[in-house]
Parts: sequence; C-alpha cells; structure tokens
Amino acid sequence: MYSYALYHFIVKPNPKFEVIRIRPNDCQVYVDSICIETQCIPEPVTMVLLGLGGLLARKRVA
Repeated sequence: MYSYALYHFIVKPNPKFEVIRIRPNDCQVYVDSICIETQCIPEPVTMVLLGLGGLLARKRVA
C-alpha cells in the first residue's frame, strides 16, 4: 500500500534557519524521496535599499 503526500507551508517572517523533522504517529514509515524547496523573500526595506544602490551604481557608470 503506497500513498502520496504533498505539504505546503508559508512561514512569516522568514526564519534564520529551518529544521524539518518527519515523525509518524503510531506507524512505521518508509520514505522513498523528499524534495524540500525554500524561498526567502527579503523584507521591503531591503528591496528598496538594493534598488537605490543599483540606481546609484548605474548613475556612476553613465
């Protein structure tokens, strides 16, 4: 008997590190494969500062 499970989590704010544990309740689990994908999105202030830095760098080159 096989089963497929897909989980999707959104954690706010972005953590400094991530720990993922698989702990089955009252059963034995054989895992064939695990794919973990993370995307950390910078806060808006960081994006503004990066944009201003890019504009200043572009102005110096031109």
